[in-house]
Amino acid sequence: MADWRTFFAGKYLSAPLLEGDVTFIIDRVVGADVENPDDKSVKWRMTIHWRGKILPWLPSKTAGYCLAAMYGDDTDGWHGKPVTIYNDATVRVMGKTVGGIRVRGAPDIKPITIEIKHPGRKKQTVNLVNTRRSK
Repeated sequence: MADWRTFFAGKYLSAPLLEGDVTFIIDRVVGADVENPDDKSVKWRMTIHWRGKILPWLPSKTAGYCLAAMYGDDTDGWHGKPVTIYNDATVRVMGKTVGGIRVRGAPDIKPITIEIKHPGRKKQTVNLVNTRRSK
């Protein structure tokens, strides 16, 4: 049975729409004003558009660190690059476990371990893997 949230898909890729590891090719990275449906506030967010008919993704800051570790800080250099993402049911936001999209790595990268420290949170270690070899 499908996760109930898949029946309410919006304009952006969400974790419940992913089954297992999925590799997409980045078409472009742009900024967009994105409205928070809870309070109608608007934030400027990075959006990743994929090749093909796939919903764009609003990556988290953690995902941004992962992508930068794999492909550099300049998002123009991410065009045409593959990224393997997955639904991580353990992702917590504002103290609640809500699930979310995480970066697993990409085909043909050398494994990378990065440490991410967000303000007010514990240091997080992320292992990015060569997804061609990890299957």
